[in-house]
Amino acid sequence: MNLKDLPERIKELLSKPRQDREELRRAFETTIATLRAEAIAARTASGIEDVWTACEEAYAGIDDTNRGEDGGIKPLTMQGSLRKARTDNGDQATVFIRMTAKYVDAGAAKLSEITDS
Repeated sequence: MNLKDLPERIKELLSKPRQDREELRRAFETTIATLRAEAIAARTASGIEDVWTACEEAYAGIDDTNRGEDGGIKPLTMQGSLRKARTDNGDQATVFIRMTAKYVDAGAAKLSEITDS
């Protein structure tokens, strides 16, 4: 943001003598709070949070079957207890292959290698 992009009220306050700093501070606070609220609303409306959540869940191997309130249906480790999934299709097995994590980790390692050179 440049000075020319500032609201007219703030430009006007900047041209006043130093004793009006409190009013200038309040005007800046209001402007920043308004810009922050607009940014939050835009980010919420964009749906990016849902995309990030889906990506994080794919990385961690979480799907609709193991995202339970009780800690999930499927065990997350080899030592975890096996519990029966409650599905609409009867007693069927479900599999979630964690392919995302290995590609993300490989990409991160490659980027780290490139930037270290």
